[in-house]
Order: sequence, then C-alpha cells, then structure tokens
Amino acid sequence: MKHYIKKVADHPFISGSVVVVAGAMIANILNYLFNLAVGRMLLPADYGEYAALISIFNILAIFSGTILIVFAKFAAVFMGKNEKEKIPHLLQRGSLFTGVIALIICTIALIATPWIAEFIHTSDTSLIFLVIASIFVLYISSVPLGILQGSLHIVSLSVVNIVSSFSKLFFGVLFIVIGLKAFGGILAFFVSIIIGLTYGTVLVMKFFKNDDNKVFRIPTLRNDLFKYGLPVFWSGLGMTMVISQDILLVKHYFNDLQAGQYAALSLMGRSIFYVVQPITTVFFSIVAQKKEKNEGLTNTMLLGAFLIGGPTVLLSIIYFLFPGVVIKIFFPAPEYASLAQYLGLYSLFIAFFSLASLLNSFFLSIGKTVVLFFGIGAAILEVVLLMMFHGNLLEVTYSLIATSFVLLLVLLIYYIYIRRVEDKHILPHEKL
Repeated sequence: MKHYIKKVADHPFISGSVVVVAGAMIANILNYLFNLAVGRMLLPADYGEYAALISIFNILAIFSGTILIVFAKFAAVFMGKNEKEKIPHLLQRGSLFTGVIALIICTIALIATPWIAEFIHTSDTSLIFLVIASIFVLYISSVPLGILQGSLHIVSLSVVNIVSSFSKLFFGVLFIVIGLKAFGGILAFFVSIIIGLTYGTVLVMKFFKNDDNKVFRIPTLRNDLFKYGLPVFWSGLGMTMVISQDILLVKHYFNDLQAGQYAALSLMGRSIFYVVQPITTVFFSIVAQKKEKNEGLTNTMLLGAFLIGGPTVLLSIIYFLFPGVVIKIFFPAPEYASLAQYLGLYSLFIAFFSLASLLNSFFLSIGKTVVLFFGIGAAILEVVLLMMFHGNLLEVTYSLIATSFVLLLVLLIYYIYIRRVEDKHILPHEKL
C-alpha cells in the first residue's frame, strides 16, 4: 500500500499538479483580491463597463492561448525526443512569427474600435486602445510561457503567474485609488503582462542556453506552426467564446445595473473554472510527451477527470447550498444579493464546461484538431440561444447550461469513438 501511494505521489501528473495548483492558488488569491478591490471600488455601472472590456480582452486573447498551446506542444515534443537544444531557435523564430501575426490582428482590432465601442455602449475609446495594447504584449509573452509549460518547468511557470498576479493587484489598486476607474483596472493588466513577458523570457533563456553557442535550426518550423496552430486557434476561439461572450451579450441586451450584476455572477461562477484550470496546464504537456514516447494515456485521462471533476462538483455543491455566503465573500454590496437564485445554476454551466475543456485539451495534445468544430459549434449554439432567450437572467443561465452540457456530451461521444477506433495505437492501457 505504501509503495502504491508513493508511486502515485511520484507520478508527474500528481506532483506537477500539486505544484501548479499551489502556485495557482496563490495567484488566484491575488487575483481574487484584485477582483474584490475592483468590484468594491467601482460602482455597478462602472464595473459592468470594466467586465465588458475584460470580455473583449478575453476574446482577443484567444490567439494568445493558441500560441501558448502550440509552443507548449512543440517544447513537449522536443523534450520527449531529448532535443532541447532546439528550443532557443523555437523561442527566437516563434517570437518573430508571433509578433507579425499579433501586429496584423491588433491593427484589425484598432480599425474596428468604433464598432466595438458602440456595441458595449461606451464613448471612451481609449479603454479599447489599452485593451488592444495589452493583447499585443500578451501574444508575445505566450511564446516563452508556452515553452516553460511544455518543458514542464512548472515551478518557474507558477512563479511567473504569481509575480504577474501580484503586479496586477498592486497597480490595479493604485490606479483606481488615484481615480482612473475602469481604465486603471485595464492598465494594471497591461503592466502585469509586460512583467510576465520579461520574467518568462529571462527564464527560458536561462534554462535552454547553448553553452557551445551552436544554433540548431528547425527548417519546417513556420509550416509546422501554421499546420498545428490554425486548428488550435479555431478551437480556442470556440471554447473562449463559450465562457466569455455571455457577458458581452448581456451588456448589449440588459441595462447597466443588470449587466454589472451579471458580470459579478459570471466572475463568481468562473472562479470555479480558475481553480481547476491550472491542472489542465500540466495535463496537456504530460499527455503530449507521453504521446511522443508512445506511452499509454488512459489512466492519465481518468486521473485528469478526477482531479478536475472532484473540486468542481464540491464547489458547485457549496454554490447551491450557500449562495448568500459566497456572494458576501465576493460582492458584499446589497446590489448583488439578488444573485443568490442564479449562483448554483451558473456553477452547473461551469462544471460542464470545465470537464469539456479537459477533453478538448486532451484531443489537442494528441493532435486531434477536429475538435475545433465542436467548440465553434457550441459558441454558435450559445449565441442562438441567448438571442432567443434573454428575457431575464434565469433564461440566460439555462441557455449557458444547455450549451455546455451539449458540448461535453459531444466530446464524450468523440472520446468513446476514438477509444474504439484507435485504442491500440493512441490510447493503450497504462498503469500508474
């Protein structure tokens, strides 16, 4: 029994998850304090505007998620093949490649600024400009962070996240105190991303420095990045839209007070996802390396489902049983008390989405990019449902639950299909 427990504890998924979750817990506490400060220091209408801007940030940040996943995948492959000498070239060429694409995307976003401002009902376009500037830096920072993730430098990645979160908290409170309001919250994001980029790049250069000064080139790198990156981008687009676009649509259909209340509801619900999401970081890299070494993946998938599902179900139960307590912890102002009737139901949406996100990450890590159609389809379904049912916040919540449940069900069916068709090659039986 002792031997088995030690074997489980030494499993890279368990040990890596413990480190990344511990780091994420610290970062999440700092993020919670930041969101708590923003929620308490801004009026509901201002907070609604801030939340809408963060939703725009999250949607535009989809490509950064793609970059991180792509470079984590390549770094994991190189580490799995014991070719870590190629990583400096991956950082150099990858940063240039990413910078060009980031410039194109951000230029398009700048041109679209008047339409974005009109959609979220704001006249201050400087807020959107700052969001776009933050996005540009975020894209670049995703390259070194992806390499750290893929090479399983989990401690370093956690330190970067903690430093960035602390910077966001410190500067966020400072900027709002001096009267910058929503602009101050976004500016704090911008500063924290620059700090994360600088620190992450220094760490990658330190870990993968070639002492013999040889340059190991990857001739097919650009083609490989496009071939894998484009499907990952569309998959990330769909998944991010599912969990982010509801805030924008509520901001469009409801008044400022209701939009601010719903933004608070969304933040409390998504906190569950933020607790378990770091586990997916370790999961993706381990699965990618195991796939490259032709090792079994079944138990890793089951272990991931347990590590994600357990905390998610527990927190969802708490949200159902003690909604008033949860609301007072996050948003004690009386304007948010009416959200108690929605909180438990919203947590169901997050629970289904968290498990769907794990499955989506699994398929991407083994190269099954066809899942991009599932994420995009779910995002479209959610838009259609919210356009049809937005009479009140309860209708919105039920629409989100339906969307995430359908997405999870489709991904489970696809997983079963893959197990049956390719069990001998991709998902052989493994033991912990």
